[in-house]
Amino acid sequence: MGKTATPLQKTPVQKKRVADRIEREYRLYRIVAGDLGERCKAIAYLGMGNIAPVDPVEASSVDEAVAQMEAALEARLVEMRQDRRDGVPTVTEFREAIAALPAAIREDIRSLQIEKLDPQSPQPALEAMSMRTQVQIVTILDRLRKAARKLADLLDAKPEGPAKDAEPLSLLGVIENTDAKTAPALAFHPEFGEALASLPPERQVAVVRRR
Repeated sequence: MGKTATPLQKTPVQKKRVADRIEREYRLYRIVAGDLGERCKAIAYLGMGNIAPVDPVEASSVDEAVAQMEAALEARLVEMRQDRRDGVPTVTEFREAIAALPAAIREDIRSLQIEKLDPQSPQPALEAMSMRTQVQIVTILDRLRKAARKLADLLDAKPEGPAKDAEPLSLLGVIENTDAKTAPALAFHPEFGEALASLPPERQVAVVRRR
């Protein structure tokens, strides 16, 4: 009596594991690279996880892939700097730098809704933001200056003048001179407002509570 044929069982398809995976910070970006077996690949992400990454590169080794990605990112940054208007960063530069800010600083700036300001309104920008958000102007200025200093580092765009006297807000807009007792009259650069408007929503992190 012949043996009954045993039906063939399908072998589950396993995803190819990434070997020698490394992560490295580079300017605005976080480079992730690894060995996929037949090739090594590097990809660069911005701080916000819901922004599309920079096009990946492939090489024969992980180190070479990282080196190629760093060179590509530096060339990308240089090209964007060449498009600055009177030293003002482009929309893309501002957008990527804002995305690379620490989450708390970025959320503080986004809560001010700068992109919704009417540039034709006679009402000062700081006053309008204070009325809308119910946040004191001095607090708004503190948040703006903190973000501006971090953005200046990320963008390699230092305010003009001696370092100790430089006004960080000059990176974000045009400032009219005022005395020490008056809040500066600040007109935000259109590029900064457009960059804020083009950012995707913040990623919501689910908090799991133990019972």
